[in-house]
Amino acid sequence: MRGIDAWFISKAGMNLYRGCGHGCAYCDGRAEKYQVSGDFSRDIQVKMNAPELLAEELGVSPADQPELLPSVATHAGGFLLLGGGVGDSYQPAEIRYGMARKVLHLLAQRALPVHVLTKSALVLRDADVLAEIDAAAGALVSFSLSSVDDALCGVLEPGAACPARRLGALTALRSSGIHGGVFLMPVIPFLTDTEECMAASVRAAKEAGAEYVLFGGMTLKGGRQSEHFLSVMHDVRPDLVAGIEQLYPGPPTGAPDWGNAPAAYYRSIEKRFAAIACTYRMPCRIPETLYGRTVTIGERSELRREHAAASRRMGLSAAVQPDRAPPGQERSW
Repeated sequence: MRGIDAWFISKAGMNLYRGCGHGCAYCDGRAEKYQVSGDFSRDIQVKMNAPELLAEELGVSPADQPELLPSVATHAGGFLLLGGGVGDSYQPAEIRYGMARKVLHLLAQRALPVHVLTKSALVLRDADVLAEIDAAAGALVSFSLSSVDDALCGVLEPGAACPARRLGALTALRSSGIHGGVFLMPVIPFLTDTEECMAASVRAAKEAGAEYVLFGGMTLKGGRQSEHFLSVMHDVRPDLVAGIEQLYPGPPTGAPDWGNAPAAYYRSIEKRFAAIACTYRMPCRIPETLYGRTVTIGERSELRREHAAASRRMGLSAAVQPDRAPPGQERSW
C-alpha cells in the first residue's frame, strides 16, 4: 500500500493462504487478475514459510519466540492487516496449519499492532495472543458480513461461520476488552442491499458490541468471479440474475475491469446505509480513538481528511462520524 489505507488503518498486510475454504460466491479473489490457480475454494495454497519470512523482516529469531522482545513499535503506518482478498487467515485450513497464530506471536514479541479481518469464529482461539498485542500496541478484530441472514449466508458463504457465530465471537472479544466491529460488505444487489436487510445487520452488529460498521457494495469482474457468482444466483434467486447482469455490464473495450456497477447505484446504497447508521448512531469508519497511537501526526491528518470526505459523501451527521481523539488522549498502549 502506498499511503495508509483509510478503511483498514493499515499500510501493510499479509495473505497467509491463497484460495479460501469459505467459498463465498461473490469473492473478488476468484478474479483472474489475482492469479490464484485451481479451484479457488478447494485448492488452498499455504504460505508455509510466511512466519519465518516475517521473523526475518522483524529481526526476530524463531527460536526466541517464547520470550517477549522489547517493543519496536514506531507509531507509524497503523495496524498490520491480517486478512486479505485472496484468502481469509482464519479459514478452515488454519485449524491444521496455525499460520495466523504463529504470525500473531511474532507481532506480540515486537509489540506491533494488528487488525484481523475475518468471517470465522476461529479467531477466538487466539484471544490470548490478541490480548497480549492489544495491551502492548493495539489490536482490532473486524468481522465481515453480507447480511445477518444465516440461511442465506449458508448458500452464499458455505464454508464460513454463520453470521450469528461471527457476531457471537465479536461479543466475546469485546467482553474480553478487545476492540472491534463489522465490515458490512459486500451487500448483494437486490438481495441484501435493501433497507430492511441492512438495518437488521446494523442493529445486530450494535447489539453484538460493534464499535463501527463499514459498508461497501459488491464488485463483479468478468471471468471466473462473475461466472461463479451468477451460477450460484441461478440456483438461489434466478429472478435476480438478469438485473445483476444489467447492473454489471463490464467495462468498455480496452478499459480495465474493476468490476464496478454504475456510480449512481453505489451512491444510492451508501445514502440508504447512512440513514440506518444515523438511526443506530453507528460510526461508519474506525474511530480515531481506536487507532490514534498507531499512526504519525501526518497519517492522522490524512485519515481525518479521508474520513471527513466519506462522511460528507454519505451525508452523515456528526453523531455517527468517527470520533477524534483529543491531543494526548488517544488510547494509550
